[in-house]
Amino acid sequence: MSNGKLKVLVVSVLYPRSYNPMLGVFAHQQVRHIASAGADVRVVSGVPWAPPPLWFKPKWRAYGEAPREGNVDGVKVYYPRYVELPGSINFSWSGVALYAAISRAVARIHREFPFDIIHANTIVPDGFAGVWLARKYGVPCVCVSRGDLNIYPHYGPMSMRATRYVLKRCSSLVTVSGDLARVARGLEPETPGNIAVVYNGCDFERFRPADTGEMAELRRELGIPPEKTVLFLLGALEDNKGIFELLEVYKRLAARWGNGVHLVMIGGGKHETAFRSRIAEMELDGLITLAGSVSHAAVPKWVRACDIMIFPTHYEGVPNAVLETMACGKPVIATAVGGIPEIIRDGETGYLVGVKDVDAMVRSADALVGSAGLRRKMGDAASVSVRAHASWKRNADSMMAVYREAIRMN
Repeated sequence: MSNGKLKVLVVSVLYPRSYNPMLGVFAHQQVRHIASAGADVRVVSGVPWAPPPLWFKPKWRAYGEAPREGNVDGVKVYYPRYVELPGSINFSWSGVALYAAISRAVARIHREFPFDIIHANTIVPDGFAGVWLARKYGVPCVCVSRGDLNIYPHYGPMSMRATRYVLKRCSSLVTVSGDLARVARGLEPETPGNIAVVYNGCDFERFRPADTGEMAELRRELGIPPEKTVLFLLGALEDNKGIFELLEVYKRLAARWGNGVHLVMIGGGKHETAFRSRIAEMELDGLITLAGSVSHAAVPKWVRACDIMIFPTHYEGVPNAVLETMACGKPVIATAVGGIPEIIRDGETGYLVGVKDVDAMVRSADALVGSAGLRRKMGDAASVSVRAHASWKRNADSMMAVYREAIRMN
């Protein structure tokens, strides 16, 4: 540490890149605010190696033509190539592949930027590479889990072993919810004792309530019916997000409220074709707006233009979509999984329901559709709550405290 500035090296395979700025948006938000809190930060972000014969696919061409380094909002980012093995069954080796690929780049970085600590953005592969680098340079490694502990360890026995290896050897663990801290302990009892729960931040300048005039203008711009109560989901069109249960909820509400309700789906995903087919089977064509994948910059417009979010996910960490919706003063009906019960107060800032409990979702949505006053009351309470607990400044200050403690204990 020189001149009182903490030097932080962030290891992340998902980070904003010129060819796809949606990658790692929230990781970058955290890094940007950590830098504002007084740290000097560099990022090393592995990019899958893409030989020219694969460039007939746009994704692989983008990988191949990606720069070797860049600057994102004043943060220096390095993009070394690594071999990404396809399929979840090979995921357990991704940490080894990442370490092998970025070691040389990190050695160059260290000569001009002798970092005090390593921050790994996931447990595997980032954390796997991070703990090996930390051992090599004699610095602590702080690993962050934003929900990956609910998914990646279950890809197979080797993925579980890789996850447990990192949990046991990282200097400190940060989770975005108390539930994820419990999951970590269940996976590996020797996880460091100092697990810090640090909630994700939210950009309150972009995600803010809209008055009646603003909502009307946004609906005109986006093509959303102006006079209807608009339900929406901000999330991937994937089965584990509860999208098919949501269709059943909407069908029942449409049967009760007729043309008074509309559904907007914000996001794309691997089950989009099946979702469209189900819409046709349920004779809901023309009643649902499929916005598709929208840029992160456009997301606030869609959220601020709608009324009620239904988030029927099957598992989760603490979803940014819920935080952002609450910041916009919208009530959320969500399944009581992961860290969601830590941010929604049932009956006050939204409603909590069981996984696949369509009846409970319909009852909750029916109450909100039927009362604009209840929507305003819950939405206002949601906005106040999230602004008190989920600012990026609070997130960055908490991370800085974790770094200092990890260095002290190293």
